[in-house]
Amino acid sequence: EDIEWLEETLGHNFKVLTTFERHEQELISKKLKWSMIHEEIFWRENALKFQHNNFSSIQKLVELLKSEDAETVAVACSDIGYFVQYFPNGKLIVEKYGGKSIILDLLNDKGAAPEVQKQALSACSKIMVTNWDSFKAAT
Repeated sequence: EDIEWLEETLGHNFKVLTTFERHEQELISKKLKWSMIHEEIFWRENALKFQHNNFSSIQKLVELLKSEDAETVAVACSDIGYFVQYFPNGKLIVEKYGGKSIILDLLNDKGAAPEVQKQALSACSKIMVTNWDSFKAAT
C-alpha cells in the first residue's frame, strides 16, 4: 500500500525535462558540458525554439563565450555555430548580440585552449556561409 502511494505521488510530481528544457537549465547554470544537447541533431530539431524571450538563450550563449571555463566556451561556440546554421537569419542575431566579434577574438587568442580555437573556427566558418540551402545543395 505504501509503495503504491509512493509510486502515485512520484508519478504526479516527476517531470521529464525535454532536451530543450535541459539546454535552458544548463545555460542558467553557466557551465556547459559536452552532451547530446550540444549536437547537430538537437539544433536541427530545436533551433526555432531559441527565438522565445527575444533570443534570451542566444544572449546567454554569447555571454558564456567570456567564461573562464574552456569547456563552457568551446560548447558555447559550437552551439552558436549550429544556431547560425539552422536558424533563418541566425547569423544576424548572433551579430546583433556581439557573438561574431567575440568568436573572432577567440579564434585569434593564442592563449585559448585548442578545443576553444577549434570550435571558434567551426562557428566562424558557419557564420561566413551566406546561404546554407545553396551550400547543402552543392555538397
